Amino acid sequence: MYMKILDILEQVYDPQVTDRQWRSEFDHKYSTRDKQGRPMGSGFYADVYDTDDPHVVKKRHSDPYLSKGIDREYTGYWIYIKHIVDNKLWEDNPYFPRVYSFKRITDPKGNETYSTKLERLHEFKREVSTDELEFLYNKAFGVSSQQYTTMIKMVGDGNAMSMFADNIQTLCRFPNRSLKIMDDKIPLSDIDDNLLEATKIINSLMSKYNLQMDLHWGNIMVRRLPYGLQAVITDPFHDTFSRK
Repeated sequence: MYMKILDILEQVYDPQVTDRQWRSEFDHKYSTRDKQGRPMGSGFYADVYDTDDPHVVKKRHSDPYLSKGIDREYTGYWIYIKHIVDNKLWEDNPYFPRVYSFKRITDPKGNETYSTKLERLHEFKREVSTDELEFLYNKAFGVSSQQYTTMIKMVGDGNAMSMFADNIQTLCRFPNRSLKIMDDKIPLSDIDDNLLEATKIINSLMSKYNLQMDLHWGNIMVRRLPYGLQAVITDPFHDTFSRK
């Protein structure tokens, strides 16, 4: 059943974050990817599945967490998504994904998994052309066409994509420092204000919950808009547990 446009708009401004108790223990012999069918994409920790709605995808952890011997509260992904939802960050900052629902599911023994419904985005490393990458560099870091052309000649498209993610990760680690792209120093005044704000929020979560950064080009996606592309930070942390 297709989600109505009105339903989408309502959920964008009023997303759902819920906890659900599973009646029986999770079966760890089979991952959730086996039970959900073939995923659209897979990472180390999670898989992304298509839905009946052309604007929405579902992200599920690829294997439920074992509770034995683990002292934990929440995963880095849970912390990140819940903070986005609680503060409706996507309303004012386009670097955050639009979240329609987030569900954490726990079995009687404390094992847990999650299911997230997100806006459908495009893969950064597969669906961004050289010209589009230049647009992203200019928007995010204020890199000029001449600087970008020189960089591409020196490192190539693939390395330039990787460097794009690395530079955002550097800002997340050190949000008050200027960047250096190749031989050019990029002052904070040239960097997109929304990106600076997003990296400060991520840095704050990392410090508060003792999380580890894992921001590479697989954890950045793009939103296609009439005027160009918008980089979106989908999952900046290792999916490890915060310690009490």
